[in-house]
Amino acid sequence: MNPITTSLHLPDTKLMKEFMKRHYPKVKYVVTKGFAEEEIIKRLKQETKNTLIVLGAYRRGTVSRWFKESMADKLMKDIKQPLFIAHNK
Repeated sequence: MNPITTSLHLPDTKLMKEFMKRHYPKVKYVVTKGFAEEEIIKRLKQETKNTLIVLGAYRRGTVSRWFKESMADKLMKDIKQPLFIAHNK
């Protein structure tokens, strides 16, 4: 989670944009200010159709899940678009 005051420049932005445009010519690349969990959900609720949400997830401990819900759980509750979650071992 980045504080609102930090830079909006992401590492390897040029490479990410090139990859996305090559595979998905009509892709939109958007950087927003704010807290990631709130802004992602707000942005996705504005999307209307033809949106597939791809999310990476990795194993967290049980104690960690007691204190903080995962982004995947929040998206499954709040978003109606299809959600693809790629798990890492």
